[in-house]
Amino acid sequence: MKRCPSCARTFDEEALSFCPHDGSSLVSDSAAGAGDLQATMMATPSSLGGSSFIPPPNPSGPGSGSFNQPPPNQSWQNQPPPSNPSWQTPTTPQSAVPPKGGGINKKLLFGGIGCVGLAVIVGIIGIVVLVALSGPASKMNPYKGNLRDLVPEYVGLYKRVDVDVLGERDKKDFGKVNDALGIAYDGLSESKIRMFVGNYVTSKDAEDGLKSFKDKMASDDFKASELEKKKLGWRTVGIRYVMTKDASTGKVDDLVLPDGARLLRAQASSSTETKKRQFIGWTNGSVVYVMAAEGDGAVEFEKVFDKEVK
Repeated sequence: MKRCPSCARTFDEEALSFCPHDGSSLVSDSAAGAGDLQATMMATPSSLGGSSFIPPPNPSGPGSGSFNQPPPNQSWQNQPPPSNPSWQTPTTPQSAVPPKGGGINKKLLFGGIGCVGLAVIVGIIGIVVLVALSGPASKMNPYKGNLRDLVPEYVGLYKRVDVDVLGERDKKDFGKVNDALGIAYDGLSESKIRMFVGNYVTSKDAEDGLKSFKDKMASDDFKASELEKKKLGWRTVGIRYVMTKDASTGKVDDLVLPDGARLLRAQASSSTETKKRQFIGWTNGSVVYVMAAEGDGAVEFEKVFDKEVK
């Protein structure tokens, strides 16, 4: 049997070491005799540390965990120890588990991945736009199709009336051209358009061929504009020249240019009336286009032609 030296309660459980009421260490019943006198002494203010402490009243009644005021004329030694239901037998404290750290913030992770993905997409779009704006369209660089597919039967109010394959004699002013066609379009009010369409091995050969033709026309007193860029919509597809000359009128031969221009010059003495002749030439990849007309007819035809073939 064990006894609590503070509250004098006895307990039969041998495994119990602490008083479940006030937490005091239990002693065996045989060793508790020496402390009986102290256990039965009247509690005095001095035994409470020199203080005349009076416990506060218990508004909640017994068993609330606070001290109960002793009834009058009753000594402290006969009062049972205050009940403290919130008190528990001390247990071995568990080691503190540190909070998890070093984890990856999923919002930041996905946000970062999204930003990288967006940057990659913008970069790809930028490269595509840059390539499209800085060079010929890929389907025309080089062009591997049939040249006849590049000259539709109708261009606005103009109708294609003739297509001829040009020989070496007719191609000599156009540099290293491989295949070439001479095309005639007739429109309203006897307006006529004559075209040259030639295909080269590379876009560089095409530009050199157009420059060769421009230089040849300059020797025939045609005034050429400065080097321009040829655009189809928002795409830059090659280079472009406009060549003009006030020439005497005469019979306009329907032969393929540039021979027709030389024949027209040879007939200049037969008439004193002059009219502007205009050539417009451009490249699109490895293909060269040259069209000729009187007045500003070539400029107007080019605008409609671009809409038809782009």
